[in-house]
Amino acid sequence: MEIVVMGDFNQQYEKYNNRKLSNKITTRKHKIFKKLEELNMRDIQKEFNNNDKIQPTFIGNNNRKSRIDYIWTTENIYLETIKFINKKQQYINTDHNMLQFKFNGEGICDNYLPPLPSVVKKKEVFLYDELSDESKEELRNELSFKQIKSDYDLKFMNLEEKWNFYKQELIKAKQKHITKKAIKLQKNNITPIKQSDNYKNLRYIIYIRRKIKRKKGQEKLTKNWFGHRKKIKQILYMYEEPEDNYMIIKCKFIPKVLINILITELNTIYEKVLITLRCEIEKIKKEKIEKAIESRCKDLEENKKRMLDSIAEREIRTIIIDRVLITDEKDQDILLTRPEEIKKEVNRHFQTIAGVVNKDKNIPKDWLNEYNPKEEIDENIYNNVLQPISAIEWEETINNLPNGKASGPSSMTYDDIKLASKEFNNILKMIVNEIFETQVIPADWKKANVYPIPKPKPWGFQLINTRPITLLEPARKLMMKIITNRLSKIIQEKNVLQGFQFAGLPLASTFEPLRILNEIIQHANEYDKDLWLLALDMSKAYDRVNIFMLEKSLKRIKIPIKLINIIKELFLGRSNQVFTSVGLTEPYNVKIGIDQGEIISPLLWCIYYDPLLTKIRKMNIGYKLTGRKVLNIYENIQQNICTTIPGLSYMDDTNFISDNQIELESILKIADSFYNLNDIKINKEKSDLLLRKKKKAKLEDEVLIKFGNNEIKLNPIKANGSIRILGVWFNAYNQRKHIINQIKEEIQNVNNNMLKKKAVTDKQMMYVFNALILPKIEYRTQLTILTDDECNNLMKPIRKTFKNKLHLASTIPNSIIECNLLYDLRQINDNHIQSKVTNFFIQINDKGILGEITNN
Repeated sequence: MEIVVMGDFNQQYEKYNNRKLSNKITTRKHKIFKKLEELNMRDIQKEFNNNDKIQPTFIGNNNRKSRIDYIWTTENIYLETIKFINKKQQYINTDHNMLQFKFNGEGICDNYLPPLPSVVKKKEVFLYDELSDESKEELRNELSFKQIKSDYDLKFMNLEEKWNFYKQELIKAKQKHITKKAIKLQKNNITPIKQSDNYKNLRYIIYIRRKIKRKKGQEKLTKNWFGHRKKIKQILYMYEEPEDNYMIIKCKFIPKVLINILITELNTIYEKVLITLRCEIEKIKKEKIEKAIESRCKDLEENKKRMLDSIAEREIRTIIIDRVLITDEKDQDILLTRPEEIKKEVNRHFQTIAGVVNKDKNIPKDWLNEYNPKEEIDENIYNNVLQPISAIEWEETINNLPNGKASGPSSMTYDDIKLASKEFNNILKMIVNEIFETQVIPADWKKANVYPIPKPKPWGFQLINTRPITLLEPARKLMMKIITNRLSKIIQEKNVLQGFQFAGLPLASTFEPLRILNEIIQHANEYDKDLWLLALDMSKAYDRVNIFMLEKSLKRIKIPIKLINIIKELFLGRSNQVFTSVGLTEPYNVKIGIDQGEIISPLLWCIYYDPLLTKIRKMNIGYKLTGRKVLNIYENIQQNICTTIPGLSYMDDTNFISDNQIELESILKIADSFYNLNDIKINKEKSDLLLRKKKKAKLEDEVLIKFGNNEIKLNPIKANGSIRILGVWFNAYNQRKHIINQIKEEIQNVNNNMLKKKAVTDKQMMYVFNALILPKIEYRTQLTILTDDECNNLMKPIRKTFKNKLHLASTIPNSIIECNLLYDLRQINDNHIQSKVTNFFIQINDKGILGEITNN
């Protein structure tokens, strides 16, 4: 049964949620929200807004806005929801907005959509784990023999012929020596209970009872009443019910005077069958739980990740593209169901989703100086980037390739390359070295397959609710891994990129930008300064990279022409095909962008984005971190120092910072010019503003900010509110209550929904806490100091649950379960202190801007 609850609740969910996060008792007026959540129902408006600000549904006197109208649905309807609309009434005089939602009713409402032909598709997978040592040796020997036999011919082959020889022989050996298994691509949605005789009998009795109550139904039953009597007789025999007690068996037709008696008898049979069915359901549930417990105990030793996924009920969300919903010019929804129409629309979507295409551009005068080759960079630093690959480097790179990754268009995987003999893989090394010299790549390396996965919102047959995963040729990725390792090492050691970008290079992480931002907030509060931080919302960063502008960015830092040509060869003139349930689409030409799955893409993005970050850094605008450096401790000689931070970037996560609005707008003017030049799309109105005013002046409800040629209205984060940056929450006034509340909520959710409800053993529970909860707490509190009492209060519910699982008294000393010789349940306090000390030493020894800020 599916349920939709909607209407004017006259209560605000946000107030209920705030009380819940603060561990306060739910008031009587808010219990409706608690009940809906207990029934696992979904707030459609909240789910569709995702991370965006939820729009009000009611505007009262004095322009007072709130959300008091709701649509809540069960899980199945939520998953099939296509669209949600919150709009003002045009024809009715009311202070409430009209809420609408649209969902696909197939599988929920009978005969809503015409059923598509049921085709069970299968795919062959290779069982690498079951490959014996003998089979591995046979495979390698066979490939080595092929290489020796063809060694002379390879010298006269061109690049394409060498690649085809390597690919074909490797795939032949793989087909011959590795066991294959066919797996279904589509999930079986038929539950075991629906296949049982009890369930079928119950549905049959419901059918007869429904029909016999109506005149038309009686006429339909009469046509085959003999067959129905026989079926009911079989059901009575199955449940050991005497036939003589039932008039329905004796009647040779359906007499109108006995209808009520027959319905009563059918109700009796229904109750008998229902009781038996419930017993069977409980038995299946018990068997399922026992099987899950057994599987988790086994996974605790062999596959801990799968055990965590099982306990946390992490669902791998997939979509089946067997139909596509589009909107025509008249804003009418059209459902495409024909295979050729689906493939055509899928290609059109992924080919044009970026909204722009590659094209050469003239550099404006304002940016000419920034895009000119940098005089301070010595072009000789790149001399070894395209040197022939040594045997040690080649073998080391292959050994470090990950296992179990998806195959490319040729069906080759990393596992195949790792299984091949050293002699045979020398053919691939020969191909890569030739590419380094000629800058020409095999045709197969310009092809890719796209696998669409759902965004964290209802799929609703809309391609806009998907994002692509690009599956590239593994041999190409192996080559780019070598190039990336060489190039990134040079760029880092020589400090080639001057902007505050903290990704794409060796050992790069969120550690530096988070701590720099924390130092800025600490400084603003210590010296009572204004703080303006604008967190940008960037859309489709990789998909909109203009290859011609990327070429100019590469020349700017004097990347060798040969390497630039290889990169252009990779990303120009390439084609993709998309997986759908009706087959692969026809190849389409990729018009712009770099691939998400390409190893060098993060580094290329940093190079592409560096001109902006370098330019604003040179202008000496942004937030000024002032301080004093002690030159002579004995004579108390000090020097005033100032470090200016205009912005911090981690991949496409950009935050511009200043201590006044004028300088922030100056930064945004430069940034807007850069974004227009490089086809980077910024959702300006979705940007978040973290604002701090000195002397705790009251924050405005709305701030107008000039962003390039546009003026945008933004609502600053409230003084007690917080903003999420790289997974960590920040408050402008350095408050930490929200951090502690988030940790409490995290522990409470895991404790109540996983550890208490799930049938987990003591060892599994310990592992869940140590491997899942503690790392989350450590990451979220990396900039917050917790007291011993706070850590102890956070540990209390975990200790209590753990003792209950072991059937121990709650008064038993905590040291028993925390002893490393017994369960080794790690304490939050111990982990907190250890991480803080470690991070402090890393920070003060940092050689970059973070170390400079810390030491000064």
